Amino acid sequence: MPLGGAFRVLLLLLSGASAVALRRGLNVTCHNQQVTVSWERSERGASYRVHVAGSAGEQVDITTENQYDLTPFVWASEDRYLGFHYVTVTTLEGGNQSEPIDSETFTFNYLKTADQKCELDFPPVDLKESDSGATLSFQNPLFFYRELKKAARSASPTFRFTATSNGSDFMGSCDATEDVCRLALPPGSSSGDTCVSKLKGALVSENGVSWVLFREVGPVCAPDSTELDVLALSLMLLLFFVVTSVVTVLICRAKAWTMKGDPAKTPISLVLSPHEGDMRYVLVVNREDVSPVTVTENHICKNPSVGSEEDLQLGACHRSPCLRGGLLEDDSEDDDSEESASMDLAHYDRRQTLEVDMGDGDVATGYGNRDNDL
Repeated sequence: MPLGGAFRVLLLLLSGASAVALRRGLNVTCHNQQVTVSWERSERGASYRVHVAGSAGEQVDITTENQYDLTPFVWASEDRYLGFHYVTVTTLEGGNQSEPIDSETFTFNYLKTADQKCELDFPPVDLKESDSGATLSFQNPLFFYRELKKAARSASPTFRFTATSNGSDFMGSCDATEDVCRLALPPGSSSGDTCVSKLKGALVSENGVSWVLFREVGPVCAPDSTELDVLALSLMLLLFFVVTSVVTVLICRAKAWTMKGDPAKTPISLVLSPHEGDMRYVLVVNREDVSPVTVTENHICKNPSVGSEEDLQLGACHRSPCLRGGLLEDDSEDDDSEESASMDLAHYDRRQTLEVDMGDGDVATGYGNRDNDL
């Protein structure tokens, strides 16, 4: 190949390699157990090849974002989180790619050599004061961080910690069998409000060659007795309110259940139709069975169709017509005989009678008060 042709091929190769600009600013961030790597975004439409490598394996992935989560890779095993790692990112645009960029090395193992040492946060710490002293307690990090509990299967690490109070250091430890780590501080080891000025710790492997550091915390102080009293009172009031509400609801529901379907126990003022469905209050009226009722004067009236004895028993009319069987009888034909008959009877011998037409020719006779008029 002529020299000029070779030069042109080399120029094309160089131009193709430099067509994708190198991306700077590759950063690894450890935020507690979360580990991410980020970089500057390239031109729109570019993708990135992320290569994670180190002392405990490697992984390659493609992403279109300008950051990548390394947490699943780091906490996959005990060897991973106790080893060191670094990341290489390459920008891909079409058929071209940039030169790879390497990040700094990082690790969670304090005894490993790396550019960046990652640390974990302490679990929430509690300090309680008593007459015999103070007690420092917190949840075991092996149970607080599920990543640690999952990864630490092949060994029995121990969490060691040191509490500084009143210028003195007090050391404690807890193993994988303890849910809570505790440290008793003797009386007089704290001054003022009973505080621990600083607390630091590390998760140490069984052979002691690996240490995972935890960020120092402090000061940690015991709550004031007044605050405890207020908290206890608030809890008691809350409990009283909850119990009262529950009892009230249960009583209302019990009353509603016992009164359901029982109108006799329901207040009559709350029932729209209190006697609905009760046959004792049903009034059946048949108009065909109703007959007129006629009341006659309580005087004897002679009826031509009956004997004198019946006249005395059934009663009669005085100065008015008599009704018998619903028919009107005219007594105008024999007024003289009526007057003579009434004169023959003493006033106290008269029977006070009422005749009622019941219909269909039936007559009922009743008795009333004596008439004082002659």
